[in-house]
Amino acid sequence: MTNQKKGIFFIGKSGSGKDTFYVSTLEKYQIERATPYTTRPKRPGEKEGETYYFITQEKMDWLEKTKQLLEIRKYNATGGGSGLMLLGENILI
Repeated sequence: MTNQKKGIFFIGKSGSGKDTFYVSTLEKYQIERATPYTTRPKRPGEKEGETYYFITQEKMDWLEKTKQLLEIRKYNATGGGSGLMLLGENILI
């Protein structure tokens, strides 16, 4: 039997406290954090592969088209967004 990872998802409206609950749960149960993809520019202090994986819009579109994303968030008219990888070499759930 292979060692499979399980995912926990926190879903709620903006400002509902899900991020606070998420951080406390990660610390309390020593859960590994999934690193999402984003198409937005890197901000000061952010690290590739730690805060986000920074990719092009073309790469995000390809991941979406080939159904390799578990989640997709679109933030603005320019197509910026983020996603969690579902399939591939690294399973990020």
